[in-house]
Amino acid sequence: MVKLSIRAVARFSFIISFVSALKSYMLKPEDYEMLLKSESINDVYEVLQRTYYKNCLSGHEKMDVESFERRLYEDYLNILNKIYKRCPKASLRVIDAIHLRHELYSLKTILRALRSEVDIESALRTIIPIGKYNLDLCRSILESKSIQKAIESVDALLKWSEEKISLMEKEVYKF
Repeated sequence: MVKLSIRAVARFSFIISFVSALKSYMLKPEDYEMLLKSESINDVYEVLQRTYYKNCLSGHEKMDVESFERRLYEDYLNILNKIYKRCPKASLRVIDAIHLRHELYSLKTILRALRSEVDIESALRTIIPIGKYNLDLCRSILESKSIQKAIESVDALLKWSEEKISLMEKEVYKF
């Protein structure tokens, strides 16, 4: 049986309340209906302007699809980071797994760009730097034009993730 201190229970209840508040950011079924009926990026933009996402898109008039998608994804990552900062240590492993998934998505995008021989600037517009795959590492891999360097970055990422998870597990067992 797992015993939790009052402090640990309070931290879990706080994050549950916080995540519940974030549910207000979610689109409603009628929003999805309107999005499905959209015929252009401008129609999608108009629908999202009536939701929480108007804050995310404010200051940006008409955008191309790549920029639009990138802006929404960056907002998602900002929310994920807010949750991460408030999350009890016992739950960090789950959030880290989600984060790792996004890092690997960045790697997949880099590999596709290398295979397709896309120019560096075009490739960087499609990559959303996150975690270990920051802008400098992404650019470095793309400039090397080496799939081997991308593979080596995976080894470093996995080692880094294992070390981080190990440290978190030690922290969790301190409860």
